[in-house]
Amino acid sequence: LTATRCQNAASQCSLLEAIMSVPASIYPCELNDAEQADAATAGPEGQIMTSVPNPRCWSSASVLQCLLFLTEIPSISRRVRDLFIKGLLSCPEVILCALVRLSLNQTSDLTASVGKQMKSECMRE
Repeated sequence: LTATRCQNAASQCSLLEAIMSVPASIYPCELNDAEQADAATAGPEGQIMTSVPNPRCWSSASVLQCLLFLTEIPSISRRVRDLFIKGLLSCPEVILCALVRLSLNQTSDLTASVGKQMKSECMRE
């Protein structure tokens, strides 16, 4: 996954929907130490009690940035928004921690402005 515009955004969205709907034992998102700390807010692995089978993916900066880029594409923005809502309803602490970390680590104006509306909506929820 890359956090840039892709040629086939609808397929990338479908892939992310699939990844986030399977348990971490099927698709483990690679996380660095900071991302693992965010993921830990969902509870210990194996004891995670959310309706999202893989809440660890929400703490991945690359997954989150990719989703934020996809919110900017009108034809799929509703699907991405629905995915964010599903995540917010089941593991809001993971998403909020990851969004804050992502905001603190912005390296350019381009990445800072991507998904601005979705970031605002997540913070309000």
